[in-house]
Amino acid sequence: MAGSGLLAVWSYRVFPDRPTPGFTATVLALGLGTITGPALLGQLADRQGLPAAFAATAVAAALTSLTPPRRPGAPRRAAACPLPVSSR
Repeated sequence: MAGSGLLAVWSYRVFPDRPTPGFTATVLALGLGTITGPALLGQLADRQGLPAAFAATAVAAALTSLTPPRRPGAPRRAAACPLPVSSR
């Protein structure tokens, strides 16, 4: 329940103009990942072994952490905190 509440708040912040479709897309993606992820990793573990399955999971998590979601129209992270400009 806490995860669903967090997703609802997050989707409102990421998709402020259309939070309901954003929440629906997020829940749909999580549901599909919950179903397909274990099935695909189980097949990989059967064929290549557990170390390969754990490595694939680690790579997926690392790639996900490199691409955080941002709001449409929001500046990129580097531009969000510009250096102060001297008024002289």
